[in-house]
Amino acid sequence: HQLVKGLSEMRPKELIFKRISVAERLVQSDKKEFVSFTINITGEVRSLTVLDEFKGALASGDLLKFSGYELSIDEALQGRDATTGIFPYTLEITFTPAPEEKSEGEETEA
Repeated sequence: HQLVKGLSEMRPKELIFKRISVAERLVQSDKKEFVSFTINITGEVRSLTVLDEFKGALASGDLLKFSGYELSIDEALQGRDATTGIFPYTLEITFTPAPEEKSEGEETEA
């Protein structure tokens, strides 16, 4: 519920949330297993500028900063409703483990 509270506090009044979901999955890569997290937000907005500003606030704010993970935010828009002027949107926020930094003297494999 802290995530929902934080998102709601960041949300511009012109942006509507219809659904927020959180999922995790186990991913295998290069003989390693890691957990990836995804937050999906669907909703409606009248101005794409408002949605872009919200995405920027999510990317630069502290709410979605997790040590050891990288953040990516993808956006999908449906067509604008001609009657209401509303754009339905989906934001997919993905957290994947950050690449491990190589320590000094460690060689890369060729």
